[in-house]
Amino acid sequence: FTTLNVGIIEGGAARNATAGWCNFDWEFRPMPGEDGDKVVDELNAYAATELLPAMKAVSPNADINIITESPVPPLDDSNAAEAAAFVTEVTGRNSQGVVSFGTDAGYFSDAGFSTVVFGPGSISRAHQPDEYVETGELAQGLDFMNKIAHRLSN
Repeated sequence: FTTLNVGIIEGGAARNATAGWCNFDWEFRPMPGEDGDKVVDELNAYAATELLPAMKAVSPNADINIITESPVPPLDDSNAAEAAAFVTEVTGRNSQGVVSFGTDAGYFSDAGFSTVVFGPGSISRAHQPDEYVETGELAQGLDFMNKIAHRLSN
């Protein structure tokens, strides 16, 4: 499912004074087949027609600025079979599933490359304080890279 997260909220100068400004950084990650641009368009329309008029009724100088910094397309796995078969052949493992984290893989998939996401580490330890990858997992990743190099050189 599509996820939305407000990761940072900041603003104002003191807890007992009305804030002169507020900023919040958020992200959403659409699932394959969902139109991320449509979500942004709907948010802009809601801000312009509902939120901003209500804000300006209280403070005429109020404004809303929505900035899209780095849109990342979701990974469409409809063309993943070739890449999945390759990874399975090299590793001897076949673990498939859908995850709700973002990667750059969607760019490759959108360009027509057969694409999968895999690698050392666990998403349960990622994107948090003290994230880490276990030494054994790094060794498995290195083994995979060595197998690919050997296969491509033959």
